Amino acid sequence: MERLSRHTLAALFVVVTMLAGACASSSGRPSSSIDEEEMAARFKQADAYYRNHFYARALTEFQAIYDADPEGDFADNALYKIAGIHLKQEQPEKAVVYFQQLQASFPNSPYAEESIYNMGFCYFQMGETKRALETYELYLTRSSARNKNRARVLAAQALSELGRHDEALRYYATASRDERDRNKQIEILQGAKVLIDDHLDTRDLLLRMGDLNAGPVADYVRYRAGKDLLSVREEGQARTVLSGIDFSRSNFQFYQEAQRELDRLAGVKAAPVVASAAPARSKPIQARTAAEDEGDNTPAPEAKSGDGDIPDVPDGGLYDPMADAGLMDDGPVAEGPALHVGVILPLSGRFEVYGTQVLDGIMLAVETSGEQGVPIRVVIRDSEGDENIAASMVEELAADPAIVAIVGPLLVKEADLAAQKADELGMPMLTLSRMEGLVEDKPFVFRAGITFDHQTRALVRYADTHLGATTFAVMHPDNEFGYAFLASLERALDPSRQQMVAAASYPTDETDFRGPIFKIKGADPDAIFIPDSADRVALIAPQLVYFGVKDVELLGPTSWNQPELAEKAGAYLGRAVIVDSFFAESNDPTVRNFTGRFQDMFGREPSRLSAMGFDAVGLIGDAAGSASDTRGGLRRSLALIRSHHGATGETSLRGDGEVDKSLFLLGVQDGRIQEKY
Repeated sequence: MERLSRHTLAALFVVVTMLAGACASSSGRPSSSIDEEEMAARFKQADAYYRNHFYARALTEFQAIYDADPEGDFADNALYKIAGIHLKQEQPEKAVVYFQQLQASFPNSPYAEESIYNMGFCYFQMGETKRALETYELYLTRSSARNKNRARVLAAQALSELGRHDEALRYYATASRDERDRNKQIEILQGAKVLIDDHLDTRDLLLRMGDLNAGPVADYVRYRAGKDLLSVREEGQARTVLSGIDFSRSNFQFYQEAQRELDRLAGVKAAPVVASAAPARSKPIQARTAAEDEGDNTPAPEAKSGDGDIPDVPDGGLYDPMADAGLMDDGPVAEGPALHVGVILPLSGRFEVYGTQVLDGIMLAVETSGEQGVPIRVVIRDSEGDENIAASMVEELAADPAIVAIVGPLLVKEADLAAQKADELGMPMLTLSRMEGLVEDKPFVFRAGITFDHQTRALVRYADTHLGATTFAVMHPDNEFGYAFLASLERALDPSRQQMVAAASYPTDETDFRGPIFKIKGADPDAIFIPDSADRVALIAPQLVYFGVKDVELLGPTSWNQPELAEKAGAYLGRAVIVDSFFAESNDPTVRNFTGRFQDMFGREPSRLSAMGFDAVGLIGDAAGSASDTRGGLRRSLALIRSHHGATGETSLRGDGEVDKSLFLLGVQDGRIQEKY
């Protein structure tokens, strides 16, 4: 039988599906000094990365878990998954080391037994067929082994490669006897068919058919031997051989053909089988004449035309243990058909920290996606913060027909080219970038995050509604960020009744702000907008009071929403209002639920970026609930989303791709940032 490809072997990698707690209790390890809740959260996070095929990140996390506590409750599971990731990444030499370490360190762990099975894959990939066979045979001696049939099939392949064809046939026969899934029986039969075609003649079949365990392979051997005997007109012997088939199964085409032959031979006297006198088959049976293929050998409906006896098996095999035993996890991400979504984020380089925060929110959304709507799985790609890589990732994801939408990119510099490519390819995209005008004239691109304009409009609306403010000033850093917010505030003002009365900039490293403060003070504005970091505002706010700017509202963008601002300058910010798309301490039930579940999964409070990633997936889930399974149908449904209530408040997507959001308005009180409205 032809050697399985490296990809097929990796695809066949199986695992035992067990709760980490069960592993801990059965392994008899001493209790860990590491905080159990923290470790459980870290493991759950790593597991989420693994189950969504983000193996590079999962490997890093599992290795960190093991290194932090190599005798802890999660150590055996972490080792098992580290080994599995290496095997999936076609690094069998590394994988086998971790499997061996697991068996040595945790011999009583349930994962240790299954690691024996998986080591067989390692040896196969390393070209060590004999060691692979020995490993499978060892595994088959374990009474509690979970994947015996798969091991028998692979042991049969190893035996065939070693020239031990009789033993290989017996393994195939035993596997087919115990298998109840028809698709898996097909693969077993296909393996036996190749073995017979390439290595066993009629004499071999007749000699060995009595030694085989009853089942589809044993019946198929009789069918093939009978057909060979009929080809040389040994009808009496053929009848004897075919009569030994168990027709109670009859779930493959060859049973029907064998029955037809027996019916035709009804008047023929059965004859004893003489194996030594049987003809040797000089050509494999698939080389039968065209007349035979057009006659009684018509394929079953599920078989391809011309195949004859057994339906085809798709590339990679139908006997897939990953579908049986799971992907080394504690259960599937979601039951039933899943919606596949691409994710493009900067997950390496200087912007990795931001991309990772978004990804964490996405992972939580995936984990909970099947609870009330369509289950979602994600395909994750690293843009490295590069616009060309991001665009190429769009092309790659769009080439996969199973992927119906993309979340990302995040950065301004990578979003434009990626959005153009997504629209060109008809791939719905929810971009997280704040870049103004990004979605304009791109029907397939929607915004999931907020821009500077969202923030300034919300602040101006608040100042107008609650304060009656008509005059505004801006005090900003002398950089691109500051001038972009200055322009945004100007756009937010209603020129018929509101005006910008002053704008003053300062160097980004300034600590003495008296110059811009006096300029602003002279204009006597109702409200001052300061688009800078929390650290800088903590320096500016006391100086405003010191230099006499007291009875004025201070307006701040999302960058103000940091606990240290209230701690350092809370006494000077009694009249401040901060806008944000997320507030972890909100009393909103949806926000509280998100925050609690995020803390359970990751062991820390979620950030704005995490909430944004969570809601982006939620929007796709909402759209998928009322859309067809096409990208065009999903795009139309996205454009109709109104008042999606998520972690970042209420979100509505417009037909032009822009987003309308109800933002959180925050203030500083009692030394902490609190929700105003």
